[in-house]
Amino acid sequence: MSTLAFYLRYAVRSLRRSGQRGALAVVCVAFGVFSLVGLQLLAETIDGAVLVEPRTALGGDLSLTRDGAPVLRADLETLAADPDVEIVDADAIVGARFVQSMSSSRIYIFNRILAVDPAAYPLVGEARLRDGAFAEALAQPASVVLSRDLVGPLGVDVGDRIRLAGAPGDTPTSLTIRGIAEALPDAGGGTILMSHATARTLNDGREQFSRIRLLTADPEAVAARAEAAGWTVSRPQAPNDDISKVFGFALPAAGLLGLLVGGIGVANTLQVLLSRRRTEVAVLKTLGYTQRDLLALFGIETALLGLLGGVLGVIGGIAGAEGLRQLTMDVLPFLLDLRIAPTVLLGGLAAGVLTAVLFGLIAIVRASAIRPATLLRQIPIRVTGRARAASVGLYVALFVLFGSLGSLLVGSWLSGFGVIAAGIVGLVVFGAVMTAVLLGVVRVPTPGLPLLGMATSNLRRRPLRAAASLVALFVGTFAIGISAQSIQNAVAQVDGRTVAPGQANLAAYGIEADTLAALAPDAAIWIDRSTAAEVSWADGTPIRSLRTLVGRGGEGQADLEVADTPDGERGRPWISAPDHALVPWSLGRIADREVAVGDTIRVRLGGAEAAFAIGGFYDRPDGIPVVQTSGVIVLPEAFAPLAGDADVTETVALEVPPDRLDAVAEAVATAHPEGVLIRGDDLVEMLTRLVRGLFVLVLALTSLALVAGTVLIANGVGLALVERRRELGVLKALGYSARQVLRTLVLENAVLGAIAGLLGVGAVAGTLLVLELASDVDIVVFPGILVALVAVAVLLAVGSALAVAWRPVRARPLDVLRSD
Repeated sequence: MSTLAFYLRYAVRSLRRSGQRGALAVVCVAFGVFSLVGLQLLAETIDGAVLVEPRTALGGDLSLTRDGAPVLRADLETLAADPDVEIVDADAIVGARFVQSMSSSRIYIFNRILAVDPAAYPLVGEARLRDGAFAEALAQPASVVLSRDLVGPLGVDVGDRIRLAGAPGDTPTSLTIRGIAEALPDAGGGTILMSHATARTLNDGREQFSRIRLLTADPEAVAARAEAAGWTVSRPQAPNDDISKVFGFALPAAGLLGLLVGGIGVANTLQVLLSRRRTEVAVLKTLGYTQRDLLALFGIETALLGLLGGVLGVIGGIAGAEGLRQLTMDVLPFLLDLRIAPTVLLGGLAAGVLTAVLFGLIAIVRASAIRPATLLRQIPIRVTGRARAASVGLYVALFVLFGSLGSLLVGSWLSGFGVIAAGIVGLVVFGAVMTAVLLGVVRVPTPGLPLLGMATSNLRRRPLRAAASLVALFVGTFAIGISAQSIQNAVAQVDGRTVAPGQANLAAYGIEADTLAALAPDAAIWIDRSTAAEVSWADGTPIRSLRTLVGRGGEGQADLEVADTPDGERGRPWISAPDHALVPWSLGRIADREVAVGDTIRVRLGGAEAAFAIGGFYDRPDGIPVVQTSGVIVLPEAFAPLAGDADVTETVALEVPPDRLDAVAEAVATAHPEGVLIRGDDLVEMLTRLVRGLFVLVLALTSLALVAGTVLIANGVGLALVERRRELGVLKALGYSARQVLRTLVLENAVLGAIAGLLGVGAVAGTLLVLELASDVDIVVFPGILVALVAVAVLLAVGSALAVAWRPVRARPLDVLRSD
């Protein structure tokens, strides 16, 4: 015990004296554990939202639909009367697509509306409000509950009022927020919940359901009777885990690679520490300490480094996972709750300590096996066969450690060891390529630039050490470059879609067309009047995909493009004959028969029926549609006799000159505050925000590689300062200033950053070109992003070098030359 206590005291005292070098080792371990723990916690969090229990995902033991046809209240009551059915609930159909807070004219697109029975919801799983209970919150008239991810974007809270709009022709309805949902059974985000009674209010008294969910002790018996009655029955099924597989594999794998990079940094740092403590090692061996004693002394010191770095990494990993959770919720429609698994935290801490010890022992074995006289006389060190064998054994142990970690994280021994093997091979290959490129660059003459020549000469003497930094900076630059270019292309496409000619850039709900025409006399206005209808072929075969009849009139027709065939060139004139109709271009692809212009379809609406000849196939041009026309389109004079007294909804769309859009929107909102205006630029802004949120998430994940490169460069500079301290002392003795010496080190690392950055952006441009040729999609390369990435790589390399070298280069020449 006394020996162990001595070892521990000695290790603690050495750590206190290690200063900046010890701090770098701690940072390396902390970075690795941060990557591992943070990304694994994020993967666990996403798993919790995606891999929902099958019954919970379905919403009950069975789900019943009418093959796309709406379900009526009578159907619900019939099923509730079945003696084997315990509880029944249904999802009412609500057509609203937009929500607006009363304090803002901006609209927001939510993910879904759940109109449920407050007394029954949820049939299975947990639904939790921030305060109160669902039954009480939804039972109040004209009330809604919002999922918590909608509160921030809308700027609302409990008690505030919102308006829903977007169902064609329906008047916008004001509703009161009665609760904020912290958790929903299926973890679905962007959700508005309401009661069946509130849904009837939004639908002007109409009540239809999309599906019925029920609980039963005998699911198969109930399912058999329902199927015999013409229902389509869905049973609980294993969830689609594609998203979970992607995140569950990629995130832990990236975390493992981060831990591997952190371990390399620990090995480099300990080489620095041991290089500065050669005399200490020699004295200890002269005093009779064996190689085993030295391994114990420095092993405990390394373990303490790993423990301290691991604790910091775990704390940072939790904070990082929380930040990534918020970013992920901006992109994926899930309510994510951070799952802090103790096994992940303890595993990350243990992995950090073991990684530090094993990587540290690789550096220690070589130093502890050398004779004292060799160290004291500074004779060139020759590595013994025994030391080589020990190093090989440690490398094998590292491979087993990382392979086992990978296997536990991804759930497969083959995949775990495969990821590590592929990562090691990739690092070796990239390292070889980077080394070759570096040697080629540093051999270029630099006449008239003595400091740059000295910098390239120093790099030429130590190319292998720079390779790891180059690989990390290259990977980070490439990953961020691909992400930034892809997102910027997506943003450009979203912005470009707003200028499609003929597109409606304003839609009004709850405002008459004549009123809009008076407020916007220079706008093209068109009106869609629509109603539910039964559509069939001439032989009576139903066309399930067409359930709406639309009467289109007004000046504007260019928001739809018409072709003579489903795959033909768009641009032919609008129909002009009352007995002609337009059908969606998709009908030609999903129908079980050849469809052509002139074919007859029959439309039945209540007791009225009419035949129409297909006059063309319509599609939308590229753009952001503020209205979505669908179904069979006929002229107004053909629509009116068929519609009769049926419930007809009306949508008014305007194409306002872009320079007048703000003025018209303000005038309409002032004159008719009860209505809701949907602006095309609002939709563009939401899409752009979604795309940029995805970019920020990807940037946060890929920036880990750049951080790794920065850490490795800092370690490399620190090691170079120790190995070259006599060289630096001689330079200063010959008259070189500290600034000149520092400038040389900065130039060395600026060259590294420039090489990695240029190779990274070159790979980005090449990848985008290949993707463009392979996908036949126009992809724009944004030069500004590429230049910025090169600048970032150079600045990170230079900044890390300055941080490490700033103080050491100011040491006096005599102190440096006498240090040994």
